[in-house]
Amino acid sequence: MAAIKPPLVGVGEHPRAALSIRRWKAWSSLAGFAAAGYGSYVTGLPLADAGFRALAGGAAGYLVGGIAVVTVWRHLLQAEARIALERSRQHQQRELARRQAEQP
Repeated sequence: MAAIKPPLVGVGEHPRAALSIRRWKAWSSLAGFAAAGYGSYVTGLPLADAGFRALAGGAAGYLVGGIAVVTVWRHLLQAEARIALERSRQHQQRELARRQAEQP
């Protein structure tokens, strides 16, 4: 039997992964913005400095959240690919066994 090579789908091309990545990047950047802004403001920094740090915190949250969620989705997609290959192998084995049972 020929080896099965299904088309590989990138993280950005996968519909569920792409949507999830966009959402997590947005939430992590908002969380970084809010945490940095609040932390800077309550320590007594002027509003302009607190705003600048909030923007930097939002950018950092975007990057860290994006890296984390892409890593998670890569592992999930690899697991889904392994499961699909295993199901395909099992299906081929059942078909082969069925064909051998039909032959006299």
